[in-house]
Amino acid sequence: DVTSKPVRRDSSGGLPSHNVVKHDLRSDRDTRCESGVDEESLPRHLAIIMDGNRRYGKAHHGSKTAGHEAGGRKVMEFAKWCIAEKIKTITLFAFSTENWKRDPAEVAALMSI
Repeated sequence: DVTSKPVRRDSSGGLPSHNVVKHDLRSDRDTRCESGVDEESLPRHLAIIMDGNRRYGKAHHGSKTAGHEAGGRKVMEFAKWCIAEKIKTITLFAFSTENWKRDPAEVAALMSI
């Protein structure tokens, strides 16, 4: 459950900046290879479509933004898992043209993640 993990916040209480996120991905510390699949058999590229974070946040936290933040934490966890598994490339589809029609505050929150 992504909600049970502590999240490092910046001085304004928001999620860490993009540079901090990049720094966090420099190693797979605290993550271990667990699939047991040999490296030659692993996919070289995984693509992910983010969907449902808004609904999750509203249902579990009463906040759309909390769902987006939880999704961001899950992406970080997944990326570190991919590093441990030696998966070289991840493509993340996280924002569609339809998302621009949302409330400007929600769009701003998404852009800050």
